[in-house]
Amino acid sequence: MIDKIERISNETRNLVNQFFIDNWFSTDMSVRGEIIDGTKLDGFLLQEESTIIGLVTYKFFEEICEIVSLDSKKENMGIGSALLKEVEKVAIDNNCKKIRLITTNDNMRALQFYQKRGYCLSKLYPNAMDGVRRIKPNVPKLGDNDIPLRDEVELKKIICENNIEINKIEENKLDYMDLLLSADPEKDVVMQYIAQGDMFVLSNNGKALAEILITPVDSETCELKNIATVSDARGNGFAGMLIQYVFNEYKGKYKRMIVGTTENMIPFYVLNGFTKYYKTAKNFFVDNYKEEIWDGNLHCIDMYYYAKEL
Repeated sequence: MIDKIERISNETRNLVNQFFIDNWFSTDMSVRGEIIDGTKLDGFLLQEESTIIGLVTYKFFEEICEIVSLDSKKENMGIGSALLKEVEKVAIDNNCKKIRLITTNDNMRALQFYQKRGYCLSKLYPNAMDGVRRIKPNVPKLGDNDIPLRDEVELKKIICENNIEINKIEENKLDYMDLLLSADPEKDVVMQYIAQGDMFVLSNNGKALAEILITPVDSETCELKNIATVSDARGNGFAGMLIQYVFNEYKGKYKRMIVGTTENMIPFYVLNGFTKYYKTAKNFFVDNYKEEIWDGNLHCIDMYYYAKEL
């Protein structure tokens, strides 16, 4: 018989500790290179005949609730979703502004699970698992489906002050020129595509935080032409929200959506669904911009296009 979800207590702590050892080989958890003592984490569990079939643990950091682990031993029963909701309730009760968590690049099921529940990709930590292996040498080189277990991926969800809306901008697109130029720094180039594009703006409590602009390419293809987040709102997953929104918006209207990007930004777009290489436009930034374009320390020459089948 399956019990009700309960908080981790002194009575269940030993059972939780053993669950960590059985499933994670240790009660120590590694997140962003930090060792977290799992024996001291708060959380919720679900038991069936005195056996844990679901467990979530978390900790608080300033105004952030961090999920450290989430396990469901019986799939497709809603256990993971129910445990996640309990953490979200606790986070709201403790006046947290966001929830964040770390998973790995191979864990497609987790990436799908969280994104379906409102969590957005916010950061990529390349080769982070090398550091984890220095702490926990038993972590394998290959993960799910024999994918190299290499990177950590952070997801976030905004949970308070959350009056987030995404609206199509029919008029006055030029009001958002500063935001557009933060992604595409030459106004003459932006003016070439802004009129024919569909613009969507994500706002919170009426304040514009991010925009995305989609243009037609042909009858089967549209292009993500511009996407940007205001500087003080970056890292909250708003760009990911917009990307998922336009995927749904244009599904059925086009067969694919493409995006052109610099080499540095390829991992971001791949993680957000543009997984298929499409083409390379040689000397794009040299031929189309008056000034040199730099992305950090990268002098941009070619444009790399990736596609998402809709």
